[in-house]
Amino acid sequence: MLPLLAHWLILTVVIFLTFTLVPGLEAKKKSTYFWVALVYSILNAIVWGVFGGFLKLVSVITLGLIGWLVNSFVLYLTDVLITDFKAKNPGSIFIGALLIWFFSLLLRSLIL
Repeated sequence: MLPLLAHWLILTVVIFLTFTLVPGLEAKKKSTYFWVALVYSILNAIVWGVFGGFLKLVSVITLGLIGWLVNSFVLYLTDVLITDFKAKNPGSIFIGALLIWFFSLLLRSLIL
């Protein structure tokens, strides 16, 4: 349970950093970062859990491009599901997904 909570808190910090750096991503309230992190994690786990084997194979072939597109799609779905989170354009979703991946990788390697 503790690793799951740590992952969620790290992702919340990552979401906050990403929203700060990408002008097209907006949160109406401070609590939105927690909800975005939670919904994003759940959707990401579902998508990668269901299609994981196929996506990993295609990700190797496309040098990670498909993973970036899938994470962008998950961020888009998160935008659709959470009313306090707004992405102004597809470019901000693509850049946001890339930064979320990068910051998550960086923080998890430093902390966990």
